[in-house]
Amino acid sequence: MNYNTNLKCTYQYYDPYISPDLPKSIKKEVEDLESMSEILYQAELLQVFYLSEYNYEKINEKINELYLKMEKNKELKEIMKNVASKILSEDETTGFMILFSYSFFYLLHECICDFLVHKTVAREKIEKLKKASQVIP
Repeated sequence: MNYNTNLKCTYQYYDPYISPDLPKSIKKEVEDLESMSEILYQAELLQVFYLSEYNYEKINEKINELYLKMEKNKELKEIMKNVASKILSEDETTGFMILFSYSFFYLLHECICDFLVHKTVAREKIEKLKKASQVIP
């Protein structure tokens, strides 16, 4: 399984909803660049899987492969179940897929990198993801 643990997600810095602490002087400029955030998210999602173009089947295959490694983490598994339950599902893989969405990917990526490099996920990273996942309506 190839996963780019060296990539640092940046897309969230261009989204004033994800980065509400932006200085007001910058916030207006950043709001005008919200589409940049979406473009960066898509590019960074491809980069973590070493893909050069969007291919739904390949991305799903890689996410499923990664899930088989990540499911061993109890705390992450709990978050997967919680997220899946928001769409009336109990399927953890569905929850894991949702965590790759725009709103969560930058947080999930940090957890994945920790797990793949250190075989554990730092408490503060799990807590950030857990907190963000509880905001889903």
